[in-house]
Amino acid sequence: MISINGAVKRSFHFPADLSTAFDFFCDIDRILHFLPHISIVNQYAGNGYRMLYHTTELGIYRVNIYCDLVVEINRQKPSINIHPLDPVSPMVRSEVGLYSLISQGYFSSISTFFPERDQTRIEYQLSLSAELPIPLGLRLIPNSIIDGIANNLVQWRINEIADGFIYRSLGAFANS
Repeated sequence: MISINGAVKRSFHFPADLSTAFDFFCDIDRILHFLPHISIVNQYAGNGYRMLYHTTELGIYRVNIYCDLVVEINRQKPSINIHPLDPVSPMVRSEVGLYSLISQGYFSSISTFFPERDQTRIEYQLSLSAELPIPLGLRLIPNSIIDGIANNLVQWRINEIADGFIYRSLGAFANS
C-alpha cells in the first residue's frame, strides 16, 4: 500500500465584515465546489457528504480517493470544521488497475474567522490522507520510493487545492 498524507495551512483576508464573510462560507453546498480536484458525489443527512478527490498524476495514473465527511458550523466561535464522517458506510473498496487506483481516504479542514477592521482574516487548514493500492505498473519499484513520490505529489496537490479554494472564493464573492 502507498501511505499518503498531505496538509497545508493558509491565512487570507476576505473583503467583508465577519458576519458577511462567515455567512458566505457557511453555504457549504457552494464552497465545497471551490475546491480544485474535488467533486461532491453524494449528500447525506445531517451535513454529511461523500466527496471525490480525482486527479491524473505523472500524466498517466488516474487517482480517485473518496472521502466521507461531516460539516460542523460553530457560530459562537466563528469556525467551520469539516472532518471525516464516522463510521463511514459503505466503505469504498480499494481497486487498482494498470494506470488507475480507487480508495477510501480522509479529508479534513478547519476555517476560523477573525474580524480585522472592515475585513475578515480567515485561518484555513486542510489535510488529506489515504492508504492506496499500488498500481500494477509500479509494483517493481521499492515502497519507500513510491511513498516519497506519492507524498510529494499529494503535498503539491494539497497546496494547489488550498490556493485554488482561496482564489475561487474571493472571485465568487467579488462577482456576487
